[in-house]
Amino acid sequence: MSWAHGHGVKLRLIEPGKPNQNAYVESFNRRLRDECLNENWFINLQHAKSVIETWRRKYNEERPKKSLGGMTPMMYAKQLKEKQVILNPGLISRVLLNMGERRMQNNPRSELIIDALLMAQVP
Repeated sequence: MSWAHGHGVKLRLIEPGKPNQNAYVESFNRRLRDECLNENWFINLQHAKSVIETWRRKYNEERPKKSLGGMTPMMYAKQLKEKQVILNPGLISRVLLNMGERRMQNNPRSELIIDALLMAQVP
C-alpha cells in the first residue's frame, strides 16, 4: 500500500466477502487461472513470463469481446478504419481519461477499448 500511496494511486478496496464489487477482475482472474495457469507447468520464471504473455496477447487481441459486438479488438479497429471514421481528439481525450479512471478500478477491458480507439484514428 505504501508503494501505491507514494505513486499517487488511489486504492478503492472492496468490502470483505463481496467479490461482486470487483466483478471484472474476478472474471479476469478466473479466466487467467483456468485457461493459462492451471493448464501449464512452468519450468522457470522466463518460461512463465513467455507463456503468460502469449495468453495475454490472445486474450486482448484475438478473443471476441461482447462489448465490441462479438468482434475482436483488431476486427473492431479495422471496421472503424474502413468506415473512415475520424474521431474527435477532444472525445478521445475524454474517453482516455475515463478509461484511465476505470483502469484505476482494475477494469481489464479498458485497455482493449483504448487500443481500438487509438488504432481507429484516420489521418
